[in-house]
Amino acid sequence: MSQPAFADLKILVLDQNLNRARLIRDLLDNVGVGETFVTTAADAASDWVRGGNCSLALVDLVDVDEISSPALFMAALRDPKRTSASGLPVLGVMAEVTKESLMSAVHIGADFVIQRPFSVKSLSDRVTSMIAAPAPQFSSIDYVGPDRRRMPDGLYDGDQRRDGDDA
Repeated sequence: MSQPAFADLKILVLDQNLNRARLIRDLLDNVGVGETFVTTAADAASDWVRGGNCSLALVDLVDVDEISSPALFMAALRDPKRTSASGLPVLGVMAEVTKESLMSAVHIGADFVIQRPFSVKSLSDRVTSMIAAPAPQFSSIDYVGPDRRRMPDGLYDGDQRRDGDDA
């Protein structure tokens, strides 16, 4: 796996806690990321992604099941009718990773998840792996993003994973 040129990366940090978002920006600056945009608002995040070559988004996924800036941003990003950057890798940031929170993160379109607190090394390793080997993407009439079927849910096994598929 080749190391991405961190100086060429443009990373969005969307977090409802501005102080925490600034700390993440400082970590990204320490590993040499070229440009980091920090915001607490879904509209500002969407505008920044639309206006430039965003390489990756770090989105705090607290309260993804409620109406929040991260949830609104993810809904717009993964909606093929509204997205300005289909296929944009999203690293979900979570305080606690449980099976339920991980399933929610996958459902809203996060490519990968990292639990905070995290070290500079774990963040840079995750960014490196996401850029070098992006998650497989899937498109349908109402979703564009990482393939949400990649996580086993225990309901369907094998190649046929949808309810109506013939076995």
